[in-house]
Amino acid sequence: MRSSQSDPAAQGERRLVFTLIALTLLAVCLPYLLGYFSTPPGAFFVGTVYNIDDYCNYLSWLRQMADGHFFLRNLFTTEPQHALQFNLFFWVLGRVMALTHSSAQLVLQMARVGGGVALLWLISRFYRHCLPGDRNARLTAFGFACLGSGFGWVQWLHWQDKNLPGGPVDAWQPEAYTFLSIYASALMTVSTVFILGALYALLLGEETGKWKYPVIAGICGGILGNIHSYDVLHLAAAWGLFLVVWTIRSRGQGMAIRWVRACVALALTLPTTGYVLYLLKHEAVFAQRAAVPTLSPEIWHYFLGYGLVFLLAIGAVWVEGRGYREETQNEAKKAGASPAPTGVMLFVVCWAVVGLGVIYLPFAFQRKMLMGEHIPLCLLAGIGASWLAGRAAPQARVWILSLLVVASVPSNLLFLVRDINHLQNNKSETHLTPFLPGPQVDVYHWIRANTPLTAAVVGPPSLCTYLPGEAGRAVWAGHWGETPQYASKEKEFADAFDTRTSDSDRREFLLSTGAGYFFYPNNVSKLIFKRQDGLHQFVELTAAPPAYLREVHKNEMFTIYAIRP
Repeated sequence: MRSSQSDPAAQGERRLVFTLIALTLLAVCLPYLLGYFSTPPGAFFVGTVYNIDDYCNYLSWLRQMADGHFFLRNLFTTEPQHALQFNLFFWVLGRVMALTHSSAQLVLQMARVGGGVALLWLISRFYRHCLPGDRNARLTAFGFACLGSGFGWVQWLHWQDKNLPGGPVDAWQPEAYTFLSIYASALMTVSTVFILGALYALLLGEETGKWKYPVIAGICGGILGNIHSYDVLHLAAAWGLFLVVWTIRSRGQGMAIRWVRACVALALTLPTTGYVLYLLKHEAVFAQRAAVPTLSPEIWHYFLGYGLVFLLAIGAVWVEGRGYREETQNEAKKAGASPAPTGVMLFVVCWAVVGLGVIYLPFAFQRKMLMGEHIPLCLLAGIGASWLAGRAAPQARVWILSLLVVASVPSNLLFLVRDINHLQNNKSETHLTPFLPGPQVDVYHWIRANTPLTAAVVGPPSLCTYLPGEAGRAVWAGHWGETPQYASKEKEFADAFDTRTSDSDRREFLLSTGAGYFFYPNNVSKLIFKRQDGLHQFVELTAAPPAYLREVHKNEMFTIYAIRP
């Protein structure tokens, strides 16, 4: 038998895999490149276009790690904390940032792209392992994993500017897809690597009987439990359901050792997950953050959101039930290829089913547990597509498979189009903007350079979102999820600086925030906040600041004050 190095088919497959990886990474980097190269004169690109709120939170963690901290504080609140949380992923990035003197934005971009390479390479290896004798199926599956989305494009007119509540999830939930995860977040990308790494290792452990694999799985699970803890539920549910079904099918024969291997992996995973449970009980601010609802929509949103991939995956389960896999196994043996490992398709189906089940468990963070579901769905979709194309003439099969992959792409492309349009108009799907005026960034940099690490700042909450990541200082309110009772605090700030509020009440408000510094626009005409009876009219402070505010820095847009007790 010829080695894979000299086999033209194997070489062609490798070239196609590398091409798909390169194409995916190029596509997910285009808006970022446009952001950096089209930054208006005197402005500052924050480093992302989509989900700026959470990106600013990641910057705040990275800034703390680069400043030499190991334990993290939530810098979006001035409420008392024990600073017990830590994150190994951001600690590593923080060390890189400190040693190379790189910007936080650059380090996150490097981690996002590097994580994307690792994730796509690992997916290709996993698919090759699961479908060794069906080249068309595994390559089509990989195409879906790299580029696939769902039917959200049908409602494009409704989400071309903002996220569409109640729409297909491919319009607003990046963690549901490989492409959008790599595009939107380094943390999502790297966390998915550890999800797949753990499950792949567990599968190899069952096939080889080697104990190193459950140990590797446990290490992956332990890291995952620290950096993206709720994904451990997805991980445990996928492997747990597989073992339960396998135990029932085999009537328990030979299953004891398999459960022992799973327990070894679980034992290595639990310490970090257990520490998160400890945080929930002993860190009130952390517990409040975890309780912010991120609930899953009705299941049909996911059926539409996975679109063609979902339909083909359902088809694959049907054809598997009719013995199609047995046919391809026999064909693989005749061609001299290795058959698919025993039990692998049962595992893939269990993973796909449970991935859509865990997102309805009774937790506040339901939909966040979906991450990784795209991987088994795409593998099944590749099988379904291969079976469908197999009904056609041999010369037409490649074209059919290619067209099926292309048909799954539009929502992802429109996602990028929307963000490119937002860059051109300095907008995002929320109220935050990707480009900041120089004077606003000057406020953050002055605070970082001239205040102690323990300083806290109060200002317009929407402008405080960027401050922890740029200045490494805490703010009274600045993030819809990280700041406890953010909505009420946003209203409280607007009430305090309304022209109808007395000066004494304004002073009492500032003292109640626990902040030592306050920044405020020189021109309040652009500071808009709605109240029940209309719009707030914000008070002017620049011309004659009250005695309890001491001006410490001023530029053409903002003034920073020290708050006198």
